[in-house]
Amino acid sequence: MRYRRLSVAIAIFASTLEMRLEEMLEQQNSLATRIPDADSTDLPSVLIEPLWTQPRRRPRPVVIADMAVERPIEIHWAPGEQEAWAQVVLWTWGGDADAWYTFTKWEGTTIDDPTWPARIAQMVAQRSPGLGNVLAVAPEELVRPHLSTARPGYMSSAEPARRILGLYGLAATDFVIAVAAQNPGFFAYVLAPLEGTSITALMLDWVNYKRSRESALAWFRRHPGAAALDLVPLALSAPGKQRRRAETLLRLLSEDGYGKEIDTAAATFGEVAAAAISAALSDDPLLRLPARIPALPKWLNLAVLPQIRLRHIDRALPLAAVADFVTMLAMSSPGNVYPDVRVVTEAIDRTSGAQFGWALFELWESAGHPAKHAWIFHALGLLGDDTVAEQLRPMIQAWPTAGASTRAADGLAVLAMIGSDVALDQLRIIAGESKSGPLRRRATAKLRAPQADH
Repeated sequence: MRYRRLSVAIAIFASTLEMRLEEMLEQQNSLATRIPDADSTDLPSVLIEPLWTQPRRRPRPVVIADMAVERPIEIHWAPGEQEAWAQVVLWTWGGDADAWYTFTKWEGTTIDDPTWPARIAQMVAQRSPGLGNVLAVAPEELVRPHLSTARPGYMSSAEPARRILGLYGLAATDFVIAVAAQNPGFFAYVLAPLEGTSITALMLDWVNYKRSRESALAWFRRHPGAAALDLVPLALSAPGKQRRRAETLLRLLSEDGYGKEIDTAAATFGEVAAAAISAALSDDPLLRLPARIPALPKWLNLAVLPQIRLRHIDRALPLAAVADFVTMLAMSSPGNVYPDVRVVTEAIDRTSGAQFGWALFELWESAGHPAKHAWIFHALGLLGDDTVAEQLRPMIQAWPTAGASTRAADGLAVLAMIGSDVALDQLRIIAGESKSGPLRRRATAKLRAPQADH
């Protein structure tokens, strides 16, 4: 396996080196045809006087104690969703009415074997990893006695839990939550129909982690009103991590068009709370800047990158403006893009922006793709076009074999962010042709998810 990975890595390096030699020649040719820099009057205002160069005055936060009310867990199914989940096909034994027969036969027993109640009880006691599969297909009378107490060992898939929730509803929530908590990055999606204070707390935690962020954001967008009932008290609690997280999520939901749901939730806590939340959501953008503006890495030489041309005039962004734009990209993360990035991307030529983003990505790759500056990969999703998508797809497919599965998963997110028909076609190719099973499944999930999480 080690030699196979090494040979694949060498092949990727050789291919990349050849591409970069060609691009260096192109860059040399383009240096002779650089266009003049734009005057300040032609630049977007956000690049003339960036927010972080202006003085900040932070007002005293409004704190209202003891507002939180614990809401019980409820299930809210989309039309046809429960039926679909209850019929999820498990690859081992199928999802039809004969699934239990097929399973018992595979185990060398029969449907009516009188030892099954004891065997399932033993699996529950031993926290067997296969317990989820069994509970997903066994007859109801064998399953229900264990739903409130059963906790499986580590599962390789959350699909059995999805089927169990579809079949047993609220009775299965403790089991399904335990499954999701095993691996939120892969399993959080099984909590999609659930809401309640404890679910909001989980999602508020999971939204801060790279692997589970997408599922958590999808949950907040599915339950904005219910989530706001839990987020509003946190957003008005004593200053600290939980307050900052709640404020960030409320702003994100407001910017996504859920302001009405937030206002309704805030009003249930009284006029003072409603006014404080309204003020927090409409506060000065300066107050949302990080305490420390990120410094660009020393290896990032902006002068060697392609010019970023303006859309409306045959001029390019001056180097100082490019540095400010890249700083905005460095302050962005998936689901939390610095607002003025969109102002700039609307003002620049799409093709030159994509070329700049790709060259920036290549510099990051040449530097050993340091995790501290992974924002550059995310920026490729904000700036990329069809050409970028086509260039990126074979690299994504090769990375898992070279031991870079995490980077491959991030590449899928970049394709989804680009979101064009060509970019989605690349996801379909990966979903259908990739040699990596996890990568195929992630690509399929990306295709099913709404393309709104930038």
